[in-house]
Amino acid sequence: GDIYLRALSLGLRVLIYEGDSDACGLQTAPIEDYFTKLFDDNGIKQTAVWRPWSLENSVQAGYRIEWLDGNATFASIRGSGHLAPLNRPAASLALFSSF
Repeated sequence: GDIYLRALSLGLRVLIYEGDSDACGLQTAPIEDYFTKLFDDNGIKQTAVWRPWSLENSVQAGYRIEWLDGNATFASIRGSGHLAPLNRPAASLALFSSF
């Protein structure tokens, strides 16, 4: 967690993402809870709630939550496994481009 806090203190933006169908056992809910606690415990204000995000064609691409007006974002990529850009290239590109 310290690397994220350090990056934010240096004025860098932080994007953390994962596929929500990762065969390696990752699951979005516990990870989202981890970052919510980390940022809350360090006084970093949540500025957007956990909400869906979509591609331009209105296809749901996942969920996201933000802190510091989007300077820290955690996002899931729906239907993606461990290699999100390989599994869901359009959703991955849309997420990276929006950040």
